[in-house]
Amino acid sequence: MVVPIHILMCEVEEDDALRIVSCLLEEGVEATHERVEDAESVATALRLRPPDIVFSDYRMPCLTAHDVLRLLHEAGLDVPFVLVSGPVGDERAVALMRAGARDFVCKDRLSRLAPVVRRELREAECRHRLSCLDRLAGGLAHDVSNLFGVILGHAELALDMLPADAPGRAGVERIQQAAGQGEALARRLLVPGQADRPEPVELNTVVEETAGLLRPILSAGVDLVTRLAPGLPAVGIDRAALAHALINVLVNALAAMPDGGRLTIETARAGDGGVRLTVSDTGHGMPAEVAEHAFEPFFTTREQGTGLGLPTARGTVEEAGGRTTLTSRPGSGTTIHMYLPAAR
Repeated sequence: MVVPIHILMCEVEEDDALRIVSCLLEEGVEATHERVEDAESVATALRLRPPDIVFSDYRMPCLTAHDVLRLLHEAGLDVPFVLVSGPVGDERAVALMRAGARDFVCKDRLSRLAPVVRRELREAECRHRLSCLDRLAGGLAHDVSNLFGVILGHAELALDMLPADAPGRAGVERIQQAAGQGEALARRLLVPGQADRPEPVELNTVVEETAGLLRPILSAGVDLVTRLAPGLPAVGIDRAALAHALINVLVNALAAMPDGGRLTIETARAGDGGVRLTVSDTGHGMPAEVAEHAFEPFFTTREQGTGLGLPTARGTVEEAGGRTTLTSRPGSGTTIHMYLPAAR
């Protein structure tokens, strides 16, 4: 027997609440719900019948999504919070995500809701199992580091035995490179706060490594070109975060070139003493009214995708003190500039 989940619905309109639950039911998600409209009702509901998940509109006459998040935190409940609302704007959505919201589903795109609910409930269950992600975290990171160490060691042994012109040597070198990055990330997890004190990063090195990992899996007809300026100053950003941001941008660029094209990564000095990382593609491009939403969380023109790639990349750059810009025209591709400050 399927046990229905229980939803706390912070929503003024009863019709909207019923439409949301009906949409979930159509997708096979059995649910009961309690609709509330003010802070006192939220606090009471959280105390008397803790929900499996919380939905909230952005703003109601006597309640806001930020109020609901605050009450949820005060109740000490590890319950997923999903904003289910009309358009709220880029800055507001980002602020809610930073405050603890797990996702944002527009009311006119409720088809996304059931997959979001399933994912969040699954992740919540994992968090609950690991609630003792403090005693286990150090050991888990240590074990992961050890596994990557084994992979790295065997890769190094294989490289010692392979001639320089061996056909499989390039693949083993990529394994060595990826394992080294994984081991470094696991070590950062073992040292709380280390990510807040990033070591200076050589931008060209990160670009070369990322391009090297990407080239073997490129579709036929996609040409990846790198143009790297020499003598650039090191940048003050976490290495893994920078690589992840670059990968997010590259994945979006590749999605815009389903029939192939040229993908170019360039580095150069910026006028303010920092550096500029540029990714350009020759894909289908975007009209101005679409391009202006490209950095909004969960905005996507793709059938499959979360719409978080570019917002995540921009957030990473901004956290390092940089900025990101985008230009695009239909039929002329898209160019993204990421400006990063020099390391201090």
